[in-house]
Amino acid sequence: MNKNEKRDFVIWQRRAVLVIVDIISVNLATYGALMTRFEFTISFIDPDFMKTLNYCEPLFILAAIILFWAFRIYSSLWEYAGFDELRNAVGACAVYGCVEVGIVTVLQLHLPRSFYPISAMYLLALLGVSRGGYRTIRKKLHRGKIDVRSRDRVMIIGAGEAGRNLIQEIHNSNFLNKKVCCLIDDDRAKQNRFIGGVRVAGDRTQIKKCVQRYHI
Repeated sequence: MNKNEKRDFVIWQRRAVLVIVDIISVNLATYGALMTRFEFTISFIDPDFMKTLNYCEPLFILAAIILFWAFRIYSSLWEYAGFDELRNAVGACAVYGCVEVGIVTVLQLHLPRSFYPISAMYLLALLGVSRGGYRTIRKKLHRGKIDVRSRDRVMIIGAGEAGRNLIQEIHNSNFLNKKVCCLIDDDRAKQNRFIGGVRVAGDRTQIKKCVQRYHI
């Protein structure tokens, strides 16, 4: 297996794990939604509702996986997730809720009306938790390989959008063994505030002081 084949295998392996996680998430979201509708009391649930859900669940799972592929949930780089990934996740779960309605209607079955929005919201929350957990685990694994004491301590001049992006890039990179300790910006409104967890320590006149204070 050459380098490219090995890389592709790892990518598909990760996607397979995410698909399995999403199958579990759909089950948790749907059964959790039905439980929520009846105040988490199983005896309150109409047996017909449970039969309908059991019958439709494989179709719900298939619909979710197809929609997640269509909305590029499985091809996104979650280490760098931003607004576009959030928009895709919200869109996929919103359409999924509508598809649930369609499946149950076509099959001439019935579920409580409140089931559908609750199920979609639960799925969105679980999608966020699973991808956030995936992102955190990958960061932890990478950071565990780096000797924290050997990191270069750096200062970023400019606390605008470019500065925020640079902080994120340094934080997420597998190759930049650096730690951003402070930001410098002449805008008084930004000073003593935080961007990406990093403090805007002062303006350009404070650069030398900050170099000493933060051991840049």
